Amino acid sequence: MVFRRIRWPGRPEDSPQHFSRHSGEDGAGIQSLVGLTVYSYTPTGLALGSNPNNYGSGYTISPNPCLTQPGSTFHVVLAAITVTFATNVVSYITRTFTVADPGVGNTQVYYVTIYDPGYVGDAGGTCTAYCETNQSKVGIPGYTYCGSIYVTHTGGGAIIVTLGGWPVSQAFLVNGV
Repeated sequence: MVFRRIRWPGRPEDSPQHFSRHSGEDGAGIQSLVGLTVYSYTPTGLALGSNPNNYGSGYTISPNPCLTQPGSTFHVVLAAITVTFATNVVSYITRTFTVADPGVGNTQVYYVTIYDPGYVGDAGGTCTAYCETNQSKVGIPGYTYCGSIYVTHTGGGAIIVTLGGWPVSQAFLVNGV
């Protein structure tokens, strides 16, 4: 028994799909589809193991930007955020990360992510958060990207490199504002 997908050109993948069951090939080629029962279904939701990061329009974070380097400290603060995924809305608590002094006149970019493979949030701080100098977890299934920030030797303020959310958007200043 063979199932064959019946395709119509120009039809979106999330529209109803149609399959027919037939016995395979006859002596002259593939069996005719005439008179066969057609089975249909409509794909919905996310595929097992799929990632809302890569689904539909991605996800958004509020507030955004959500990262700061307070005073003259070597800390990155992630504000409490609400993340709107394609399938649900979750919250993450405030976190403070201790980071290295980049040195006088230097800056260092830090990328902040939260590991939450179920996309369920962590109102009690149950998810592990990362503040790293590499992008290895950005856009990876199971990680919520909160943004990136320049850490300076003098500290203070929020020099945002990228905003959080997916797909990653860019932040830029217009006339220093």
